[in-house]
Amino acid sequence: MLECCPVRPELFKISIIIADLIMLRDLYGKECFQPVTDPNLVLACLGAKGTTSTVLEFDQPVVWSDDFLSWSGKHSRKPC
Repeated sequence: MLECCPVRPELFKISIIIADLIMLRDLYGKECFQPVTDPNLVLACLGAKGTTSTVLEFDQPVVWSDDFLSWSGKHSRKPC
């Protein structure tokens, strides 16, 4: 008999739910209320001429927060 690594039942249940949501989304077009997988980068380009902005497009909504900034607040940030 083949032995396998023990898997905690609650983790196995979560992985089955996530796999089910991914299949419903990808195969049947069902919309999810929140992202199921990490976003994929679709497009990246430089912003308007003379600025230091970068435009990023993802395959699903992404929330950017100033709390994620790792640099000081002295830099100005302008929308693209």
